[in-house]
Amino acid sequence: MEAKTRQTQDNLFVLGTSVIVFGLWNLIKFAIYYFVASNEIKETVGDKYYLITAIMCWVVFFFSFALRCFIGFSARAEGKGKRKNAVYLVFAGMIALVYFCVIAFEVAYIIIRHEHIFSMIITLIIDATSLVFLVELIVNSIKIRKLRKDVSQ
Repeated sequence: MEAKTRQTQDNLFVLGTSVIVFGLWNLIKFAIYYFVASNEIKETVGDKYYLITAIMCWVVFFFSFALRCFIGFSARAEGKGKRKNAVYLVFAGMIALVYFCVIAFEVAYIIIRHEHIFSMIITLIIDATSLVFLVELIVNSIKIRKLRKDVSQ
């Protein structure tokens, strides 16, 4: 029983790290896209709304990164036995739900549009991997709570 608890704690620590890394990847991906397509964005929204649009996008992506860091560091702390707050699981569930919807839209885009298939498939794989990590994080967190409860009784 103790070996299973240690293994689940280690899994939770690694999964927390992966959520942080994928959050950083999303931030880097957005920054690259923003700087490459900034002229296209400016043409789409116009000069008048470009600055406000840019600020809003950056705020949203930094908030997303901060939320993923909160989830990841909370999972890592719980994996080390330091934290037992379940708030991060709610946020992880919400992000997992968003990923599920994004993946559904990406699949539909690939089926309907047949454009940029290679890059869309890569994006789909990365998003699916991130979704799997979030689901595994939630499952392992629940599992560790049950194991700790069983050990304490």
